[in-house]
Order: sequence, then C-alpha cells, then structure tokens
Amino acid sequence: DWVTNPDARSQRFKSFLINHEQEDFPSYVMRLNLMAEDLNFLSLSLNDSPEEYRLKALKQLKTSHPTIYSKVINIITGTSLNREISDPHYFFPCVATDQYVAKLPDTAQACMYCTRRFAEGSDMVWKPCGKHVFCLKCW
Repeated sequence: DWVTNPDARSQRFKSFLINHEQEDFPSYVMRLNLMAEDLNFLSLSLNDSPEEYRLKALKQLKTSHPTIYSKVINIITGTSLNREISDPHYFFPCVATDQYVAKLPDTAQACMYCTRRFAEGSDMVWKPCGKHVFCLKCW
C-alpha cells in the first residue's frame, strides 16, 4: 500500500517521474505494457501520467480491453475520491472519471473558467479552497 508504506510511496514518485520523462507515446505505452499484470500499479501509473498520454492510453485500453479499462477507471476513481488521505500534499494529479465527477457538487463538475465538463481521464486542478476546479488548459 503506497499510502502507508514509504518504499511504495518512493516507487510511485519514481514512476511519476519516469512517466513524465517519456519522449513519445510509443515509449510510454511500452512502459505501461510492462506493468499490465498489476492493475493497481498500472492504474496509479496512468493516474500519474501526463494528461495527453493518459487520454490516448485510456482510449486504447477502452477499445481493446473494456473489462480491464473498467477496473482501471474504478481504481483511478478511488484514488481521486481519497486524495485527502492518500495524497495530502496534492502532489499527484487528480484525474476525472465519470464516477468521480458525478459525486462532486454541480459547480465542480466543469472547469470554473471555460465551463467545459471534465472528460474521463482529464486532469482536474483544484484551487486550495477545495471548491473551485480548473481544467489543465485553463490553469
């Protein structure tokens, strides 16, 4: 459990850095394929990826492996719902899923600036007040 285990936290941070160092999408996908057997690690890796790569990877996963996609989305939803406990310093991205966005107040279901509803897999950037949220483009 990466929340209570310092070694697991360190591993997640390293994974985050590696995801952001990938120079192209094929390299990124190749890295994701290496962790495909561990759904928790795959889900966290997708969560912690650059939005552009995450959106493409989720689209491919939904098309080619809908059951795995559904499980990954459930894990990402849990990660977003439990951010205050699992990521109290808000270092890692908060990722929109339809399930997560549906649980938010109406005013937080879309970007405060452009008013577009958050698409599944997109980054949500919360203001420190915890009431207002932006998409990555408007942040």
